[in-house]
Amino acid sequence: MEAAAKLVGQTLLLEIPVKDPSFDLTKAVCSHGLFMMAPNHWDPVSCTLQRPIRLPSGSVRVHISQLRPSSPIAVSVAGSVSLSLEDKEALLDQVRRMLRISDEEDRIIQEFHRIHADAREKGLGRIFRSPTLFEDMVKCILLCNCQWPRTLSMARALCELQLPLKQCCNSEAFHPKTPQPKEKKRKTTKRKKVTVKLETKFIDGAELLETAGLMINHVTQPSDSQACHKIDSTALSNQDSLNSSIPSQSFNDGDFPTPEELANLDAAYLANRCKLGYRAKRIVSLAKSIVNGNLQPRKLEEICEGFSLL
Repeated sequence: MEAAAKLVGQTLLLEIPVKDPSFDLTKAVCSHGLFMMAPNHWDPVSCTLQRPIRLPSGSVRVHISQLRPSSPIAVSVAGSVSLSLEDKEALLDQVRRMLRISDEEDRIIQEFHRIHADAREKGLGRIFRSPTLFEDMVKCILLCNCQWPRTLSMARALCELQLPLKQCCNSEAFHPKTPQPKEKKRKTTKRKKVTVKLETKFIDGAELLETAGLMINHVTQPSDSQACHKIDSTALSNQDSLNSSIPSQSFNDGDFPTPEELANLDAAYLANRCKLGYRAKRIVSLAKSIVNGNLQPRKLEEICEGFSLL
């Protein structure tokens, strides 16, 4: 399937034809929650998917849209008036992978629709993916043993790593170590002993008992203003924690890190910086396996080709 290209102002527009008449971009992208994870951003008003995509010459931000179901997929690259043949092929291959646009994918969808009439009527069946298998694998790890808001936060934090990575001339020299936490000295509150003479009267029936000369040690309590200040500080701290657990709605996320970038990071730093917990070691180990050639994502995908539902 050849893709047409044209220039609209300062934006390069590529078109990917689709053969499946039931193809609907909205249903293909919003098939499950992966489209909500950074650096993806789906605009429900314009039905447009936005995200950065890495090319051999660098990274570009693309907008992917469709005028109507079964019409060509429009891929616009803002700020680029032209792309090399290598960059163009890399971009289109990644978009096709995300949306599962290929003769093989169409065959699988047709088989699925033959055995699932309801999915055929609703136009469902395509499962949205990332531009690369590595990004899909890392995001699967981010889904483990946590709630959805934290998964979104971890994905966004990984994309925000691009700033410190780009500040280094050579990513191989970027080996930040997690600093040892400083030992906090426990504050001891001096207790002020106050001797108070209490005269208490107890009434038991008709008898009146007087108790005098009772000596007790009394610990002074904080004033009302101090108590209010403590409550306010706690509330603010809780509010900060709540805000930090909700992903921000910024659409200028950096690129998703590559295996080469993550393989050179210290797992302890990654866990602390992106709040990944135990997942950091697994992600770094996965990245190193790919960089060392022990794991080859392209071969894994080739093995899955020719899959049949029947």
